[in-house]
Formats: sequence, C-alpha cells, structure tokens
Amino acid sequence: MTTTERKIRMALDFIRRRDLERIDTHPKYGSALREWRSQIDTLGVTARPDVPPTWRITDLPVASYLPRGRMRVQIYLDDRARACRKDQPDRQWVRHIHGEIIASDSDAIIISNKADEYGITPNKAKGLNDYIGRKIYYIMMFPSPDQYRDLLVENGLLGTGNCVKLHLLDEFDQIVGRTLGFRYRPGSEVIVIMPARLWRQIGLTLLTESNYDAHVIAEHPW
Repeated sequence: MTTTERKIRMALDFIRRRDLERIDTHPKYGSALREWRSQIDTLGVTARPDVPPTWRITDLPVASYLPRGRMRVQIYLDDRARACRKDQPDRQWVRHIHGEIIASDSDAIIISNKADEYGITPNKAKGLNDYIGRKIYYIMMFPSPDQYRDLLVENGLLGTGNCVKLHLLDEFDQIVGRTLGFRYRPGSEVIVIMPARLWRQIGLTLLTESNYDAHVIAEHPW
C-alpha cells in the first residue's frame, strides 16, 4: 500500500498494534505468535514485539530528493478566508477572495477546502495531474462543524488527539503536490490563503512537518 497521508498511516499502525495485542493474549494463537517471533530472532532478523518484520512502513520524504526551489509554497494570510455568517451579512468572506482572484485572472485555478462553489474541492483535485506546471490558489479554512466532529470521533477511536492537525497537514501536502514536488514544471506555483488564526494553530506544523517549504508572504499575491 502506498499513501502520502499521515493520518492513514497512523490508523494502520493503530490497527496493527491492536491486533497484535489481541493475538498475543489469545489463549490459542498467542503462543504461536511468540514462537514465530523467536524463530525470526534465531534467523538473525530483529523482531521487536511492537514491530513484526512482515509489516513495514517506509517513509520517502519528497523534500530529500528534489531541489528546494521545487518545494516552495507561498502562504498569504487573509482573514476573509472563512465561511459566510448569516447573522453578519456585511462581513467579508471567502467569496470576496474568490472574486478578486478571478478578476485578476479569469482562468485561475482555485481549490477550497470548504466552499466548493468558490473553488474546486480537495476531493475533486485529489489524484489529478491536470495542474502540472500551473499556478494554484488554495484557500485553506477551518474544518466545518460536521467535519470537526468526525475528526474528534477519529481521535476517540484511535486513542490520539492529533487527527485534526494531521487532516489539515495531509490536505495541504496533497493540494500543494498537484503542481510542486516531482510534478514541478516551469510555471508551477502555489499560493495558500488562510486566516491568521488558522496559521497560528497549524503554522508550526506546516513549517516543521510538511513535505514542502512554506513561506509567509506579505505582498498581495493577485
């Protein structure tokens, strides 16, 4: 199985550890598992109880193999990257960002993780190579209440507290990877637009854990 998503890898590792614990304590199969491990040790292969040799996760960070210039992502902070509020009709929101970008470039590619009427959704963009060598605007906003609820359920099921962070990080890397990384061609460019409050919560994660080289820019990018 090949995946770029950290949350999926975490879930698979959780399943592996849970199933091993169940087998290890099983009255019939637990002894067979322990015997198998001892045989592997005898053959000279390191086999720790928490990492059996038949299950391996190989991490191939793209940033280790490509020039830094192909990994650069521009981050522009704009507090209008938010949903509409019916109780605040005069408040500017993602529609206004979308309108400004289209006014400056009618063929602009805009991906939005919530407001699909103001851009392509990440699910529609996933797996596509249509954006190779293109300029992409990615409007990154907080998860919707329903999505946030589901991520909290995943936290409970997996016994962790970082599903929201990993979801945003995985989505960021997937969208950016539509045109950067090994898909980079002359003309490739990614501008991520997000509210300052979201950057304060996810910025450190993007700077330290993303496959890509994030830089905050101050100049208006369209």
